[in-house]
Formats: sequence, structure tokens, C-alpha cells
Amino acid sequence: MPACCDHLAVHTKEKDDHPMSEYMVDYTLVDESDKKFGVCNEASVFKARSGNTLMYRSDEGDWIVGTELGKKSKGALMRSQDPDRESFIQECPCQTQVWQWRDGKNWKTDNKLRVVIRKDKITIKQ
Repeated sequence: MPACCDHLAVHTKEKDDHPMSEYMVDYTLVDESDKKFGVCNEASVFKARSGNTLMYRSDEGDWIVGTELGKKSKGALMRSQDPDRESFIQECPCQTQVWQWRDGKNWKTDNKLRVVIRKDKITIKQ
């Protein structure tokens, strides 16, 4: 199932002081025909505009920001943990409400962390 968005960003109001600030960048939808990165666990994949970070859905239905496509622990830096995750899979990361980030071997819930929809800037010349 394709995502509803094609341009997302990981965001927090405390970006400058956040331990995951280097991964709080813009992500763009990978073309589903891309055999290497196009689809993961029947969901779209997003790639950071800079760097090698990906946003993808795990086999359990959580959205992951990480460096190893399809992995829920190896290379995972952030993950969604919505309260209704046991009964409802989010088709796009923009639909998630609760995110956690990895602090060593532990996960910390961060209520200020969000995935937001980005719109490309359009310049109109007169």
C-alpha cells in the first residue's frame, strides 16, 4: 500500500539539543520500482535527502528510522509506538503519534518528536 505522502521530515521543537538531531532531516519517498529500497513489509520506504538513513515499516507494523532496511533493532534509531499498534497499522509515518528514540540499548518515549509532512517550496517568477 503506498504512503499518502512523498516528502516528510522528522521534527521536534528541541532539535538543536536532541540526541537524534542529525537524523531529523527531510525524507523523500523512494520509487516503488527500486528493487533495493522501494518497498519494505508491504509499505513505502523513505530515504533521507542527505545521508543513508531510511524510514520504513517493520514486520510488526511500527515505523522505523534507521540505517538497515527492514531491521527493527540493528541500525534502528527511532521507532513509532502508537497505543493502538496491536490492532491498527499506520500506512504512512505521518499518521503516527508516539515516537521513541534509542538511548544505547533502551528506548525513550519522546512526546515532542513527530514526523511531519513537508511541501516543496515553489517560487513564482513574475
